[in-house]
Amino acid sequence: MRTLIVAAVLLAAAAGAHAQTASNPPVIVDQAIGRAPPLRAAPSPGLVTSTDINGLVAALQRAGFTGDVKTEGRDSFVLARLETIPFQAFLAGCQPSGGGCTAIELYAGFSGTARIPLERINGWNARTPFARAFLDEDRDPSLVMNINLDGGVSPDNLKAQLEMWGEALETYSLFLVARVPPVGAVSAPSGQLTPVPPAGAQPKR
Repeated sequence: MRTLIVAAVLLAAAAGAHAQTASNPPVIVDQAIGRAPPLRAAPSPGLVTSTDINGLVAALQRAGFTGDVKTEGRDSFVLARLETIPFQAFLAGCQPSGGGCTAIELYAGFSGTARIPLERINGWNARTPFARAFLDEDRDPSLVMNINLDGGVSPDNLKAQLEMWGEALETYSLFLVARVPPVGAVSAPSGQLTPVPPAGAQPKR
């Protein structure tokens, strides 16, 4: 009789431990840092977490641009315009299974300008957030901006970021044809500033 009571107690304890384990599963600990890995919250409904080429065209149009899909080989991009200024919009971070892309790269390249000193490009970058100016391999001025959708952004936030690109693109195109001296330039004897670069810069296509 005593043996049966002890066995019943042991079975009850085991059942309680199993129930506790089922309701509170063990936490997996990252042995390298000694704490549980962070949990990644699911994106809220309505957020843009990825897009495809057609979604990119729609987002650009919502922000006030025009754009057409172009294909080169197996890659597609959008040839878009801000009024008369063309630029290209590419997708990055694309899923091989076709689940959409989590990044947008906006690019504009300009030709037909006078040589722009790198110091002027660096000065523009120091004054302008978000978009980044640089000289390409031909030393022609270019502008690029990346938009990350990973984790989700609201449609209004995506529109605002694209509008910021438009503002930067317009400012940069004016900067390239502005009659201002390059860094370190000396004013003419009359006090007038040397025009650099001359007007007529045209974006690459």
